[in-house]
Amino acid sequence: MTDDSVALFSGGKDSSYALARADEEFGVDTLVTVEARDASMMYHVPAVELTSLVAEAAGKGHAVYEEGDDEVEPLRDAFADLEPDTVAVGAVESEYQRSRVEAVCEEFGVDMYAPLWGADPADALREIVAEFDVIITAVAADGLDASWLGRELDDDAVEELVALRDEYGVHPMGEGGEFETLAVAGPHMDGRLAVEYEKDWDGVRGSLRVTEATLRR
Repeated sequence: MTDDSVALFSGGKDSSYALARADEEFGVDTLVTVEARDASMMYHVPAVELTSLVAEAAGKGHAVYEEGDDEVEPLRDAFADLEPDTVAVGAVESEYQRSRVEAVCEEFGVDMYAPLWGADPADALREIVAEFDVIITAVAADGLDASWLGRELDDDAVEELVALRDEYGVHPMGEGGEFETLAVAGPHMDGRLAVEYEKDWDGVRGSLRVTEATLRR
Protein backbone atom coordinates (compact mmCIF):
# COMPACT_ATOMS: atom_id res chain seq x y z
CA MET A 1 0.00 0.00 0.00
CA THR A 2 1.31 3.47 -0.86
CA ASP A 3 0.14 6.86 0.37
CA ASP A 4 1.78 10.06 -0.78
CA SER A 5 1.45 11.81 2.57
CA VAL A 6 0.44 11.06 6.12
CA ALA A 7 -0.06 13.06 9.30
CA LEU A 8 0.84 11.90 12.78
CA PHE A 9 -2.42 12.58 14.52
CA SER A 10 -3.47 12.51 18.19
CA GLY A 11 -6.56 14.70 18.00
CA GLY A 12 -4.82 17.46 19.97
CA LYS A 13 -4.42 21.05 18.87
CA ASP A 14 -0.88 20.73 17.51
CA SER A 15 -1.47 17.71 15.27
CA SER A 16 -4.81 19.18 14.15
CA TYR A 17 -3.08 22.40 13.14
CA ALA A 18 -0.35 20.47 11.31
CA LEU A 19 -2.97 18.40 9.51
CA ALA A 20 -4.90 21.49 8.38
CA ARG A 21 -1.77 23.24 7.10
CA ALA A 22 -0.50 20.09 5.39
CA ASP A 23 -3.84 19.57 3.67
CA GLU A 24 -3.61 23.11 2.32
CA GLU A 25 -0.01 22.67 1.17
CA PHE A 26 0.01 19.22 -0.38
CA GLY A 27 -2.95 17.12 0.76
CA VAL A 28 -2.94 14.35 3.37
CA ASP A 29 -4.08 10.83 2.57
CA THR A 30 -3.94 9.02 5.91
CA LEU A 31 -3.90 9.90 9.59
CA VAL A 32 -1.50 7.82 11.67
CA THR A 33 -2.36 7.48 15.35
CA VAL A 34 -0.16 5.82 17.94
CA GLU A 35 -2.03 4.60 21.01
CA ALA A 36 0.41 5.43 23.76
CA ARG A 37 1.22 3.94 27.09
CA ASP A 38 0.55 6.08 30.16
CA ALA A 39 2.97 9.01 30.54
CA SER A 40 4.46 8.57 27.09
CA MET A 41 7.35 10.87 26.21
CA MET A 42 6.51 10.64 22.51
CA TYR A 43 2.76 10.38 22.12
CA HIS A 44 -0.45 11.99 23.31
CA VAL A 45 -2.55 9.92 25.74
CA PRO A 46 -5.96 11.46 26.72
CA ALA A 47 -8.94 10.91 24.39
CA VAL A 48 -6.77 9.47 21.61
CA GLU A 49 -9.55 6.96 20.94
CA LEU A 50 -11.57 9.78 19.36
CA THR A 51 -9.18 10.09 16.43
CA SER A 52 -11.26 7.60 14.43
CA LEU A 53 -14.20 10.01 14.50
CA VAL A 54 -11.97 12.89 13.39
CA ALA A 55 -10.55 10.79 10.55
CA GLU A 56 -14.12 10.12 9.43
CA ALA A 57 -14.95 13.83 9.63
CA ALA A 58 -11.78 14.69 7.72
CA GLY A 59 -12.46 12.11 5.02
CA LYS A 60 -9.07 10.48 5.60
CA GLY A 61 -7.80 6.97 5.95
CA HIS A 62 -6.83 6.05 9.49
CA ALA A 63 -4.03 3.73 10.58
CA VAL A 64 -3.64 2.95 14.29
CA TYR A 65 -0.52 1.51 15.94
CA GLU A 66 0.34 0.74 19.56
CA GLU A 67 3.38 2.05 21.41
CA GLY A 68 5.55 -0.78 22.68
CA ASP A 69 8.89 -0.95 24.43
CA ASP A 70 10.54 0.81 21.48
CA GLU A 71 8.70 4.11 21.18
CA VAL A 72 9.69 4.73 17.56
CA GLU A 73 8.79 1.24 16.34
CA PRO A 74 5.17 2.28 15.55
CA LEU A 75 6.53 4.97 13.21
CA ARG A 76 8.73 2.45 11.45
CA ASP A 77 5.75 0.13 11.08
CA ALA A 78 3.57 2.96 9.71
CA PHE A 79 6.17 4.09 7.19
CA ALA A 80 6.79 0.51 6.08
CA ASP A 81 3.06 -0.12 5.63
CA LEU A 82 2.06 3.19 4.02
CA GLU A 83 5.25 4.18 2.19
CA PRO A 84 4.63 7.94 2.40
CA ASP A 85 6.84 10.56 0.86
CA THR A 86 5.87 13.22 3.45
CA VAL A 87 4.72 13.17 7.08
CA ALA A 88 3.13 16.12 8.90
CA VAL A 89 3.87 16.45 12.61
CA GLY A 90 2.75 18.91 15.28
CA ALA A 91 6.07 19.29 17.08
CA VAL A 92 6.63 22.76 18.55
CA GLU A 93 9.78 22.78 20.70
CA SER A 94 10.30 19.17 21.81
CA GLU A 95 13.68 18.17 20.45
CA TYR A 96 13.08 14.75 22.00
CA GLN A 97 10.04 14.18 19.80
CA ARG A 98 11.33 15.90 16.70
CA SER A 99 14.70 14.15 16.65
CA ARG A 100 13.13 10.71 16.90
CA VAL A 101 10.60 11.34 14.16
CA GLU A 102 13.30 12.90 12.02
CA ALA A 103 15.56 9.87 12.47
CA VAL A 104 12.82 7.51 11.25
CA CYS A 105 12.08 9.87 8.34
CA GLU A 106 15.74 9.74 7.30
CA GLU A 107 15.73 5.95 7.62
CA PHE A 108 12.76 5.66 5.22
CA GLY A 109 13.50 8.64 2.97
CA VAL A 110 10.40 10.55 4.14
CA ASP A 111 10.19 14.36 4.25
CA MET A 112 9.00 15.84 7.53
CA TYR A 113 6.63 18.82 7.57
CA ALA A 114 6.42 20.60 10.94
CA PRO A 115 4.59 23.94 10.53
CA LEU A 116 4.70 24.80 14.24
CA TRP A 117 8.38 24.11 14.77
CA GLY A 118 10.17 27.15 16.14
CA ALA A 119 7.02 29.29 16.37
CA ASP A 120 6.55 31.67 19.28
CA PRO A 121 4.36 29.57 21.59
CA ALA A 122 1.99 32.33 22.69
CA ASP A 123 1.49 33.55 19.13
CA ALA A 124 1.01 29.99 17.91
CA LEU A 125 -1.65 29.34 20.55
CA ARG A 126 -3.48 32.54 19.63
CA GLU A 127 -3.48 31.48 15.98
CA ILE A 128 -4.79 28.03 16.84
CA VAL A 129 -7.65 29.20 19.04
CA ALA A 130 -8.70 31.65 16.32
CA GLU A 131 -9.22 28.74 13.90
CA PHE A 132 -9.98 25.68 16.05
CA ASP A 133 -12.33 24.84 18.91
CA VAL A 134 -10.08 23.21 21.50
CA ILE A 135 -10.77 21.80 24.96
CA ILE A 136 -8.32 20.87 27.72
CA THR A 137 -8.26 17.10 28.33
CA ALA A 138 -5.50 16.83 30.96
CA VAL A 139 -3.49 19.08 33.28
CA ALA A 140 -0.31 18.44 35.24
CA ALA A 141 1.31 21.70 36.35
CA ASP A 142 1.22 24.30 39.09
CA GLY A 143 -1.50 26.85 38.39
CA LEU A 144 -3.64 24.42 36.40
CA ASP A 145 -6.37 22.98 38.60
CA ALA A 146 -9.49 20.87 37.99
CA SER A 147 -11.38 23.90 36.66
CA TRP A 148 -9.24 23.73 33.51
CA LEU A 149 -10.43 20.22 32.65
CA GLY A 150 -12.96 20.49 29.83
CA ARG A 151 -12.37 24.23 29.46
CA GLU A 152 -12.44 25.57 25.92
CA LEU A 153 -9.38 27.54 24.94
CA ASP A 154 -10.30 31.10 24.03
CA ASP A 155 -8.51 34.44 24.12
CA ASP A 156 -8.95 34.74 27.90
CA ALA A 157 -7.54 31.26 28.47
CA VAL A 158 -4.54 32.07 26.28
CA GLU A 159 -3.73 35.16 28.32
CA GLU A 160 -4.11 33.18 31.55
CA LEU A 161 -1.67 30.59 30.24
CA VAL A 162 0.79 33.31 29.31
CA ALA A 163 0.48 34.68 32.86
CA LEU A 164 1.08 31.16 34.23
CA ARG A 165 4.22 30.98 32.13
CA ASP A 166 5.50 34.10 33.84
CA GLU A 167 4.48 32.88 37.31
CA TYR A 168 5.14 29.13 37.20
CA GLY A 169 6.99 28.47 33.96
CA VAL A 170 4.01 26.81 32.26
CA HIS A 171 4.63 26.46 28.54
CA PRO A 172 1.76 28.25 26.72
CA MET A 173 1.46 25.37 24.25
CA GLY A 174 1.76 22.71 26.96
CA GLU A 175 4.95 21.45 25.35
CA GLY A 176 6.35 20.31 28.68
CA GLY A 177 3.34 18.09 29.37
CA GLU A 178 1.60 20.78 31.43
CA PHE A 179 -1.68 20.15 29.62
CA GLU A 180 -3.20 18.12 26.79
CA THR A 181 -5.95 19.09 24.38
CA LEU A 182 -8.58 17.89 21.95
CA ALA A 183 -9.59 19.89 18.87
CA VAL A 184 -13.35 19.30 18.61
CA ALA A 185 -13.83 21.44 15.49
CA GLY A 186 -11.74 23.28 12.94
CA PRO A 187 -10.69 23.48 9.29
CA HIS A 188 -9.23 19.97 9.45
CA MET A 189 -12.67 18.34 9.72
CA ASP A 190 -16.25 18.51 8.51
CA GLY A 191 -18.43 18.71 11.59
CA ARG A 192 -17.89 18.89 15.32
CA LEU A 193 -17.20 16.38 18.04
CA ALA A 194 -19.77 16.41 20.84
CA VAL A 195 -18.06 14.96 23.90
CA GLU A 196 -19.45 13.92 27.28
CA TYR A 197 -16.96 13.18 30.01
CA GLU A 198 -16.15 12.80 33.68
CA LYS A 199 -13.21 14.43 35.42
CA ASP A 200 -10.52 12.39 37.16
CA TRP A 201 -8.63 14.66 39.56
CA ASP A 202 -6.20 13.60 42.30
CA GLY A 203 -5.59 17.03 43.77
CA VAL A 204 -2.46 17.67 41.72
CA ARG A 205 -3.17 16.50 38.18
CA GLY A 206 -6.14 15.22 36.26
CA SER A 207 -7.69 14.22 32.97
CA LEU A 208 -11.01 13.80 31.23
CA ARG A 209 -12.51 10.35 30.89
CA VAL A 210 -14.72 10.41 27.81
CA THR A 211 -18.01 8.60 28.38
CA GLU A 212 -19.63 9.37 25.03
CA ALA A 213 -18.59 11.05 21.80
CA THR A 214 -20.49 11.68 18.59
CA LEU A 215 -19.75 13.46 15.34
CA ARG A 216 -22.26 16.17 14.47
CA ARG A 217 -22.43 17.64 10.99
